[in-house]
Amino acid sequence: QGISSESESDFDRFLDKCDENFRNRSCSCLNCNARLDWMFCNNPEDIWYGSQAHTCHQCLKKCCYEEDCKDENGENYSLALESCRMCLKDFCKECARMNYCAVCKDYYCERCVSVSHCADCNR
Repeated sequence: QGISSESESDFDRFLDKCDENFRNRSCSCLNCNARLDWMFCNNPEDIWYGSQAHTCHQCLKKCCYEEDCKDENGENYSLALESCRMCLKDFCKECARMNYCAVCKDYYCERCVSVSHCADCNR
């Protein structure tokens, strides 16, 4: 049961409207104050399609992703977001500990993976 192209375009319009709403509110990162220009992934080919970006799934704080958010000394802020590759949710470091898989080089939240490597790499 695929989604019709008409439904996809309705959903795309919805995402665009949500993005416009956030842009009008001038959302910015709580850490570095950088402007967050887009809040939803609206590329149907992307794994994150339809997901809200720059928002912790648990506390709903708005901030940059870890690789983009540095203080004046070049250090990462403690509130910066990381994405779980399994559940595809973003979490700040205050809400969820992220586990790094040294084999596949991805991050997983503590709810999804609590070992030193993910199930895909468990050989």
